[in-house]
Amino acid sequence: MAAFLGRALNLPTGETDVFTDDNGSVFENDIDRLATAGITQGCNPPTNGRFCPNDPVTRGQMAAFLHRGLDPSPGPAGSVLYVDTDSLGGTCSDAREREAVSLATPWCSLGRAAEKVLPGDVVRARAGEYSTIQTCPSCNDNSVLQVLGSGLPGSWIRFEAMSGEAVHVTGAGGATHGIQIIETWDNTYRPRYVAIEGFEVSGLTGNCVKIADVSDISLSGLDISGCGTGAVELHSTTRATLENSRIHDNALAGFTSAVDLFQCGDGNVVSGNFIYSNTDVDSHESEGHGVTMDYCLAAGGAVIENNVIWENEGWCMAIYFSDGAVIRNNTCYMNGVGRADTGELSILGRDHAIHNNVLIPRDGRLALNIRERNPEYVGHLATIESDYNLMWSATHTDVVGWSFGTVGTVAEFAATNPVGWGTADLQVDPLLVDPGNDAFSLTAGSPAIDSGDGDHAPVVDITGNARPEDGDAVPGAVVDRGAYEYR
Repeated sequence: MAAFLGRALNLPTGETDVFTDDNGSVFENDIDRLATAGITQGCNPPTNGRFCPNDPVTRGQMAAFLHRGLDPSPGPAGSVLYVDTDSLGGTCSDAREREAVSLATPWCSLGRAAEKVLPGDVVRARAGEYSTIQTCPSCNDNSVLQVLGSGLPGSWIRFEAMSGEAVHVTGAGGATHGIQIIETWDNTYRPRYVAIEGFEVSGLTGNCVKIADVSDISLSGLDISGCGTGAVELHSTTRATLENSRIHDNALAGFTSAVDLFQCGDGNVVSGNFIYSNTDVDSHESEGHGVTMDYCLAAGGAVIENNVIWENEGWCMAIYFSDGAVIRNNTCYMNGVGRADTGELSILGRDHAIHNNVLIPRDGRLALNIRERNPEYVGHLATIESDYNLMWSATHTDVVGWSFGTVGTVAEFAATNPVGWGTADLQVDPLLVDPGNDAFSLTAGSPAIDSGDGDHAPVVDITGNARPEDGDAVPGAVVDRGAYEYR
């Protein structure tokens, strides 16, 4: 049935391993295609972690499958549910069933909401400190919020801070982790189509936010600091988005980086974030980067754009044994705090596209290092595109490295690299407003204004303003380099 519908409806490739009971089946990919398209939801509601591939299909079930596939419609509207730990709008109680929850009769803990949500639900959290440990038979570790339910393609589950209110997830109640969206230890739940928005997460000895072995997750408007093991862990994720967030002041002991894409699948996005002052306290002293893609291999494909990343211990970005990243319109400034072997952008992989970035390294460090490694990555340089970047240091001129340790100026890089990179690169002061005081937008007359490549730029900048904007008084708008569009 799954193969028949997949072929008949010409469904695209689905996410991998949606259900736990079809492993090894010759039809596993077809089943995943149905689930990703929202045609099947599973056979064991409300958890829906199994497909029951050997069960017979009734005529009614087949009619439902065909209806969803041929006439897809939005999923269930869901309910608006409330969590209010300080009872600001009414006395909270976790003993309530979801039907009894309202603004005046809320739940107390995020964990209670996480166990009761259904597709289309919006959970609105009132102001306060949320630190109650979530306990449930399927919960993995002691976290404040571990999402168990899944949304649908047209009916996401959303956890959001009430407009204008400060929601703070902490370890004050003894929780090790803050927010977890992961496959449960008993394989009962693998959440999908879940969004978290507007929370502050800090003061955890473990992971502040961990997303692992799941797909279709959105994180936005978060403020993440004071994390002990990991800040934002995106491990084995597909189509996970982190945007418009601040990740800062984390001393990480988990052999990790501030934003850690590890063994990632395709379709991940890191966009519009401020990432700064993160360090690595692991004894290996090999991480502490702003963003890393680590061992994503050919399944990588992340888009990393419009971020401002500064004064982290490691590289601004370290792409290691990972392919297919789009790295565009980021501003990287003075990373590599206390680590002589770091700089701004380090690349080891294939098929990367690197455009319109502003890269300003510390004294003696590299702005861009496109590496080869024997035997895995020899001759792969021809698969990489890199141009229209601005790389500059006030203290030294050799800011680019390529191949097996060649180092030189931007002009030397453009003239001698084997694949024609960098003909539109610049090595000149970008004239940022006041980077010493964390102001990274462009001043009038900046060479980054109207000098980028519009074919390799996002449609908005880090502030959400449209690109391009004519900023140099010359007729015709051209995109700027870096995270900000001058206006």
